[in-house]
Amino acid sequence: TDGVQAHTRTLWRLLKAYGVPTFVFVTKMDYARLSRDEIMADLRQLCGESCVDFSSADISVRDENIAVNDEALLEKFLEGEEITEDDISVLISKGSLCPCFFGSGLKSEGVDVFLNALSRYIIVKDYPNDFGARVFKISHDSKGEKLAHIKVTGGCLKVKDTVTYNGKTEKINNVRVYSGSKFESVDEMSAGGTCVVTGLSDIRCGDGLGFEGASKSVFLEPVMNYRVVLPEDVDSKVFLPKLRQIEDEDPQLRVSWNSFLQEINVSLMGDVQTEILRSLIKERFDIDVII
Repeated sequence: TDGVQAHTRTLWRLLKAYGVPTFVFVTKMDYARLSRDEIMADLRQLCGESCVDFSSADISVRDENIAVNDEALLEKFLEGEEITEDDISVLISKGSLCPCFFGSGLKSEGVDVFLNALSRYIIVKDYPNDFGARVFKISHDSKGEKLAHIKVTGGCLKVKDTVTYNGKTEKINNVRVYSGSKFESVDEMSAGGTCVVTGLSDIRCGDGLGFEGASKSVFLEPVMNYRVVLPEDVDSKVFLPKLRQIEDEDPQLRVSWNSFLQEINVSLMGDVQTEILRSLIKERFDIDVII
């Protein structure tokens, strides 16, 4: 409703740093304070000429805006040749073009157009036959069992397979496909698919399995250090493993134990993450803490 905000800028830097092809869907247009032109101006100030409005009915203007992002394509456009879907797909895959769409998620306005564009312009990746996977999220189920959310980037992962990560070898106990809070256990997951696996006791977000190897470097590091003040009836040593569980799930959280002062310290990104952590501790463990 207020245009491009700080968190969008941070996310954009991450996408560029990791070379992720990007589409933008601007939602809440049913009650936005800014017009489409104003929002596009904001996006172009952030991302440059690569941001192009794909929901516009004026195809010639769209194609001209696309063409300026590639010298060969611009020459083709100026000679009166048509810009094809293949041309567009290649630019997107290289990160030189970011298609932008507008609508309302609540009212499902513009969503079909957006999803159709994804299916038309994304180039399906060829995956190798050797097994590889990358952990993109860690969570825990109601029993406290660690869940590793992975994308299979090569080969096939099967139940009871033995996998290696960070020099450690463990067996996959279960492969799950989630839909909301419910899941279905499957026998295997092929390359390109995402699933949740159990049985990996020390796995962390960002870890690689198979040929993916060691963790990739983290682009954002926590910069603020805080002391965790617990209620008088809560033993800090007993609470520490609970906080470690949340640390597993959030790559931007660092938990440390000060043995001299017998207290827990956490490194965070700032006030917003502090409030989120306090709320999460209250929700999960029913403990009010001061950070």
